[in-house]
Amino acid sequence: MEGLRQWAITVCCTLIAGGIFTLLIPKEKFGKVMRFTIGLFFIISLISPFATVDIKADFSEYAWNEYQDNTQSFSAQVQEQYQNLVAKNLETSLMRQCREKGLYPEKITVDVHIGEDNCISITNVEVTAEGDVQRQAEELIEALLKE
Repeated sequence: MEGLRQWAITVCCTLIAGGIFTLLIPKEKFGKVMRFTIGLFFIISLISPFATVDIKADFSEYAWNEYQDNTQSFSAQVQEQYQNLVAKNLETSLMRQCREKGLYPEKITVDVHIGEDNCISITNVEVTAEGDVQRQAEELIEALLKE
């Protein structure tokens, strides 16, 4: 608020000084040049508060941190989706292999892990079936995974 008050005082003083000098200058010889100079002085007094404001805003660190957070979050989501897709494809493939051999398990669940170097490792395979079908399906899946 203090800055606004000082700016208003500066503009008023400039107007008063400009008016006095306009009355004192000769109209013939230097009239146009002096009026231009006074007008320029008035415009500069209007603009000066905006030119002297020291705005220091550094958004680079905030933007970089936000970018890194978004990138890491996005990468984690992509990694999770990729892992789920690989597991689902393996489940479907193993189920198809079992059915081709005449085995009909109720459900096959595969857990996979994808490392930093994008190596896919199967951590767990569970077969849900009744009696002898479960044992035969597990043996078939174990043989398929060894290949």
